[in-house]
Amino acid sequence: MLDSGHLWLNVRIGNKGYHVHWIWKLMVEYLKQEYQLKKENLDHADSIAAKYRKPLNVKVKTALLRLMGEDLLAYIQGVRFYFLLKKGIDFEPELKILPNLINEGDVVVDVGANGANWTFAMDQVVGKEGKVYAFEADPYYAKATKIASKLLGCASATVFPFGLSNVPGEFCLRIFDGRGERLSGTGSINRDMEGNASDYQKVELKTLDSMVSDFPDLGSVSLIKCDVEGFELFVFQGASQLLDEARPIVIFEVGRFSEQGYTNEDIFSFFHEKEYKAFVSVPGEMISQVPDSLECDDAIGANRIMVPSEKVDQLANLVREG
Repeated sequence: MLDSGHLWLNVRIGNKGYHVHWIWKLMVEYLKQEYQLKKENLDHADSIAAKYRKPLNVKVKTALLRLMGEDLLAYIQGVRFYFLLKKGIDFEPELKILPNLINEGDVVVDVGANGANWTFAMDQVVGKEGKVYAFEADPYYAKATKIASKLLGCASATVFPFGLSNVPGEFCLRIFDGRGERLSGTGSINRDMEGNASDYQKVELKTLDSMVSDFPDLGSVSLIKCDVEGFELFVFQGASQLLDEARPIVIFEVGRFSEQGYTNEDIFSFFHEKEYKAFVSVPGEMISQVPDSLECDDAIGANRIMVPSEKVDQLANLVREG
């Protein structure tokens, strides 16, 4: 039994037993720091405090990974995700309006499910009669996310330990930062595998369109969330038929497209050709339409919301005028 008061954890793997109270102490410190970062909603790019504390978390995680192995640390990581989500710590504004975008019984997709925050939020809305299909390409985070979703009681969720693309196959996912430290949820697909080969791990990717034959209810998907560190356009190209036929709302993160050789305007054009309108979250739990640059002066967060033109009127209560 875990006793956080004494900072003591007995871990047994197979026939091997380990006293790792000092490792658990590191994990407690890691959890406390991560909780504080989330609570304060710090911007990692701009906050001096975040810049100071984040490297310690990365170093601790890397050290624990080497000492404890991937499976055990993934379990602890899953407990960490559970802890954060049960505390209600998440600041993506789209989660607040999610009940306005999907309904109980819907089928939804979470691409880049690391952390289970969207999987959990989706499950809360669609309920037991709905389906949440979650995809995570990073094997370590796929394990942690699956554990978190189980601990959270996500009855509607299925977590797949592979990612999505426009073509199926094995791809190289960068999981180390070049200094031997494990990337924390920011690993990205590198089609050319530039740099040190030891920084990468081969992972499986499929197309979302190809999944429909095995999971027919995907054909009625109502929302797709996608956060894959710049690889978003390729995921959508692999879901082109589904986007044309099911017409789901799509939420994706912007910011790293140039690393994959395309621009905001390129992904806008992809959806524009499918008669989607682009929106962004703005203050007041509202959304505002944006041009092909996908930019807005008072945008909140890095996500963009693509809405089929025929569904825009359904969201009129969310759309800011002007």
